[in-house]
Amino acid sequence: MRRGLIVLSMAGVALLAFVPLRLVLPREGLPFSVLDVEGPIWAGTLRQVQWQGIVFGDVAVRPRVWPLLRGQRQVHLQSTQLQLLLVDGAQRGMRNAQGQLLVRQPGGVALIDLALQLQQVDLLFDTTGCMQAHGRVSLQLLASGAGELPGLPPLRLSGQPACVDHTAVLTLLPDTALPAGVQAEAQLQLWPDGRWQLQSRVDPAQDAVLGVGLQLLGFAANPERGFLRNDEGRLH
Repeated sequence: MRRGLIVLSMAGVALLAFVPLRLVLPREGLPFSVLDVEGPIWAGTLRQVQWQGIVFGDVAVRPRVWPLLRGQRQVHLQSTQLQLLLVDGAQRGMRNAQGQLLVRQPGGVALIDLALQLQQVDLLFDTTGCMQAHGRVSLQLLASGAGELPGLPPLRLSGQPACVDHTAVLTLLPDTALPAGVQAEAQLQLWPDGRWQLQSRVDPAQDAVLGVGLQLLGFAANPERGFLRNDEGRLH
């Protein structure tokens, strides 16, 4: 009897290994756009993945079977740029995200690109709010195309996400010293329903050229806090 159960279990696992990935991860139910879902469940590929305007290309997929049987979808995703464990179910978010991303012309600003680096980043929500947030995030401001940014010094910001009340908050501060008197910071807040808000602040001190450059990037002058820019949206 016991031997029969073992044989049946092994046969079930063998059959499950050849289930098409698209039956487990239908293209229409994914939180990003893909051209096609190919291969078996144990070694599938998502073709031409895009999310929030970022192009990832082809992404290797390795679903975790036992969480699926409990109604919790956990899928390991890996591209040439990034790898992470995508979690969906009672908990939603990502685990152990590592890699680099290039976000072109964020917020429709044609003058800049953003280079984003993730180091062992976890970000998990449930229905009550933020459950877990840690790791390290770095952000570097780059000129989009040829030329330099108007009056802006080289800028790289870093920080560690944390749960604050029911939201996840990431405060980014400069990695290196800025010109005398110049200050910069950004704070990203993310809600369980996918809403996000980013507030960026730069104090140019007495640098008039930097002030003009900030206005070209959509920053508004504030007598008390330098130049501010607010962005918001929703993750899909």
